[in-house]
Amino acid sequence: MNKMVISVAVISALSVGHASAADALGDTSNYGPYAQGQGSASSGFGGFYAGGNIGYSRGDYAPGNAGASAIEGFTGGAQGGYNADLGGLVVGVEGDYQLSGARDTRTLGSGDELSVGINHFGTVRGRAGVDIGGIMPYVTGGIAFGDVGYQQETVAGPIISESEYGWGLAAGAGIEAMAANNLSLKAEYMFVNFGDFNLSNTSVDANAHTARAGINFHF
Repeated sequence: MNKMVISVAVISALSVGHASAADALGDTSNYGPYAQGQGSASSGFGGFYAGGNIGYSRGDYAPGNAGASAIEGFTGGAQGGYNADLGGLVVGVEGDYQLSGARDTRTLGSGDELSVGINHFGTVRGRAGVDIGGIMPYVTGGIAFGDVGYQQETVAGPIISESEYGWGLAAGAGIEAMAANNLSLKAEYMFVNFGDFNLSNTSVDANAHTARAGINFHF
């Protein structure tokens, strides 16, 4: 009987001692191989997104048989893509398509009105950025494709026009910031080049430097 009482007392003392040690060290349930994960705060950039943008382009339209024309004008369009948030490093892919007013319009010696430039264009690009507290500077690059051409309104009345899709490269950089849980704002510079395609049996090269601002909705 005495041995049983002594055993119960020892077990009770050990239990109280263990509980006191746990209280002194804090909750130990979060340690060890089966600890509950604390998780990391999400930047909000990860996942699918879509939005719109507006900007201004300046560049050149250069047919092989004549001097280059400086083209410029407003652009506007939509973009969408997907980001993978790798814990500070954000990588993804984005596609966009733009209506373009980047043109040069002039009156020829004959009195005809000639307009040349980029009618619309798009890009498919990879993106890589670093999340700094909800602000992400990034670089981007990929392929560009666009409709480039001319339109000539003759004094006699007929309108002569021709356009062709050109393919090339796109590269740029920007900064994007989370403005709300599912909303971000961005500013971006993009260079696109559509090189060496045939238009009226003439080799044409066109390019544009575009500065634009946009908004994205994240899903």
